[in-house]
Amino acid sequence: MAPFRMTTDEEGDAANTFMMLFPDSAIREKFETALKAEGIGCGCLYGGRPVYMQPQIFTQKTAERDNFPYNQFDEPVIYTEDMCPRAMDILPRNSIIQLSPLFTERDTQDVITAVKKVAAEML
Repeated sequence: MAPFRMTTDEEGDAANTFMMLFPDSAIREKFETALKAEGIGCGCLYGGRPVYMQPQIFTQKTAERDNFPYNQFDEPVIYTEDMCPRAMDILPRNSIIQLSPLFTERDTQDVITAVKKVAAEML
């Protein structure tokens, strides 16, 4: 796992998600399984695929009769599975833990303890 990146919000007040990036999706899956066994919920952002691959976006299904927002352009909007290869590489390797403003200090410490424990055992 890479070292933590620098943040401009040293107090962490704006954070709502802790994201980890792993060398491959198999390691991520094992890490997530171990974290879940520790009682920590986690998972891949957007299910491990770029947001444009979500069915309603990829197939341009909208609730609007005139197909808004896809009707706003002169050229048709075309999505392809391979249009963002870097995202396709990174997203299956990420794991996120949602952080809640309702977390107590104990909740926060439980997440930290579990991540450290699993990382020490696996990485």
